[in-house]
Amino acid sequence: MYCVDVNKLYFNAYPDVRKVICKETAASIQGLISNYGIPLYFYYQNGDIINSSYIRGIRNLQMNNLLIKNQSGLEITSPEQTIYDLLNDFDNVSLEFIHQSLCNYYFKHGKTFDNLLIVLDGGAVKKRFDSEYNEALTFYDD
Repeated sequence: MYCVDVNKLYFNAYPDVRKVICKETAASIQGLISNYGIPLYFYYQNGDIINSSYIRGIRNLQMNNLLIKNQSGLEITSPEQTIYDLLNDFDNVSLEFIHQSLCNYYFKHGKTFDNLLIVLDGGAVKKRFDSEYNEALTFYDD
């Protein structure tokens, strides 16, 4: 049996391409959702990526504008950027993951969304946040 994990994929798949782990994988690594983190979602700027069951490369020409942190040698979107990205891709992300992320972020940050609200731009992503955060807190606080 072959075992796949995020670290192996990150360092071995396309080693010459700068990758920033994002979306569900970033949420999993940061403890925002209870998921294994596979497939490995990552942003990349240059190169040719072939997606598979294990990796999902998303071309992002604005990578320098992302909020990124380094965690154990992995470049990963910050919790705020991760939630922004999940909300921004609402139609393609599990609502359960969005709610778990919001709830876990809230409790990990002293029962506040202050830092997250700085990142939300007041447009469609902020409206989506406004429509989902109460439901997330109600569901997961029970």
